[in-house]
Amino acid sequence: MDEKCCSYDNTVRRKHWVDFEGLPKPKKKHEQHDKKELLPFWWDISGPVFWELVPTGSMVDSDLFCTQLEKVAGILRSRHPEREKILLLMDNTRHFEEEL
Repeated sequence: MDEKCCSYDNTVRRKHWVDFEGLPKPKKKHEQHDKKELLPFWWDISGPVFWELVPTGSMVDSDLFCTQLEKVAGILRSRHPEREKILLLMDNTRHFEEEL
């Protein structure tokens, strides 16, 4: 499983006419921080297996992780019925970050 926080910005800016001596209507500022979604992603040698967005405000706890493992195991058993065991490799190392 690989977890990735995907930030998105859904800002839409529109042009509008303002009189020569008039002032534009004030608009509410957007939030300071980007909105983020957590996307757990599972794959095997043949490609993506399973992914789902975790609801905003919740985290991947043991219950969610176990249900995702069961779903992935079912998908892998249907894709590869000739295999007896399913071996999972879990990589929880920190991602490489370039120092400036």
